[in-house]
Amino acid sequence: ELVDVKKTVHARDEANNTGEKEEQYEAQAILDKISDKPKEKPVIENSLGKEYPEGVSQESFTRSDQDGLVTTIITRRIVVVDGHADVYVRTQTLNGITYSKNGKPSLSSVWNRETQGPDLERHY
Repeated sequence: ELVDVKKTVHARDEANNTGEKEEQYEAQAILDKISDKPKEKPVIENSLGKEYPEGVSQESFTRSDQDGLVTTIITRRIVVVDGHADVYVRTQTLNGITYSKNGKPSLSSVWNRETQGPDLERHY
């Protein structure tokens, strides 16, 4: 009887293993169909991109207090790529430096990477 029980258990385990392998093959086939390449976002031209030339344009402004002392230096860079412009602003005050991209807070690394690339022509 023990031999028969062992054979039955062994046959059941084999069947389960075969079923699991089939499920794994099916799952792998589904995974193989998925692309890991990043989706390319379409570049949409905007009106600011038509006003400025391709590349990087820079403008600087200052703010002064009532005594005429400079308190803030604002540097604005407009980066135009394929007709689409992004606006980067660097604001330097007595308390620190802040960065923004298209009106949203940003980091200095984004300012450096996206406005000083070797592929961008400088117009300043």
